Amino acid sequence: MINFFYFNKLNNSFSLSGIKFDYAPLFLKKHNLKIKELLTMKNNWEYSLLNKNEDRNFDFKKGDSTTINWIMEENELNPIFMANIEFLNGGGLSFSIDNLFVQYPKEMDLKKDLADTLKIIGYFAAEDIIKFAENNVGDHNIGGLFGKNSEEIDFQIFDDIKRATIELENRYKDIEY
Repeated sequence: MINFFYFNKLNNSFSLSGIKFDYAPLFLKKHNLKIKELLTMKNNWEYSLLNKNEDRNFDFKKGDSTTINWIMEENELNPIFMANIEFLNGGGLSFSIDNLFVQYPKEMDLKKDLADTLKIIGYFAAEDIIKFAENNVGDHNIGGLFGKNSEEIDFQIFDDIKRATIELENRYKDIEY
């Protein structure tokens, strides 16, 4: 289940925590891309799924035979825990352990792909969640919205989420990243 969600309409990006890499390919299908890093663990060792000093380029229009899904299937027992993927038309995707960050070029519709993905995960009120995050800065714990559709959510739930976000930010404001 997703713990925290952040959406930034100014740079057309979002981040999700508490998610597996399995959902990342849903954001790759419309992009020509360069895989800069793709790591898994094998026998308690970090292992690159790319050859040494190799970037892999994919052209979604050509339908390259080697795809992210193929790489994931080949390494099914050792899931990807870190990825750094550049979109050649701007933006990119990064994944680390259970945190996914995606930035689309400004001219692309991130909201639709994000809403579709949130619904697949089980956040059926995806459009409402995105709208809330778009209008309220911060990482919001949306775990309580899992499995709920728009009719089951009222303004009080979003007020509670907003209040909890502010309280969390105040509690940890002195910590530097």
